[in-house]
Amino acid sequence: MTKENIEIKKETKNINRSCWVDTAKSFGIFLVFLGHIWYLSNFPLLNQMIYSFHVVAFFMLSGYVIKKRKETDKIIPFLWKKIKRLIIPAVICVLLTLPIYLKNSTNISLTDKIKRIFFFEGIVAYNDPVWFLIVMFEAVVIERLLKIKEKN
Repeated sequence: MTKENIEIKKETKNINRSCWVDTAKSFGIFLVFLGHIWYLSNFPLLNQMIYSFHVVAFFMLSGYVIKKRKETDKIIPFLWKKIKRLIIPAVICVLLTLPIYLKNSTNISLTDKIKRIFFFEGIVAYNDPVWFLIVMFEAVVIERLLKIKEKN
C-alpha cells in the first residue's frame, strides 16, 4: 500500500457524518452570506428573519456533532486544544487587521480604542466575525465544566 493510499484510508476511516447536518450547515453559511450582503439593503424583514436564527442554528449543529469525550480526558489538554483551534486564530485575525482599524478610527479616543480592541464593555471595535470564535470557545468550555460537575 502506498503512502497516498494510507492517507486516503485515514481520511475516509473517520468520516461518519450526517448528510443532513452538512446540508444544514451549508444552508446556514448561505444565510450568513445573504444576511451580510443584505444588511444595509431594502430587505429588512428578510434580514430580520435570517438574523433571528442562523447563529443559533450553528451553535445547535455544533452541539449536535460535538465529540463524545472519554471520562479520562483531562481539562488542561482539552482547554489547550480549544485555545489552539479557536482563540489563537481569533487573536491572529485581530492582530492582522489592527493596523487598518487604528488608521481608520481617527475620531475615537485612545482609551476607547483600547477598550474596544480588548472587548471591554462588550463593544466589538472591528473584525466583528471574531466574536463567533470567542463565544464558541466559551460554549465548549462551559459544556465541559458542566460535564465535570455532573460526573462529580
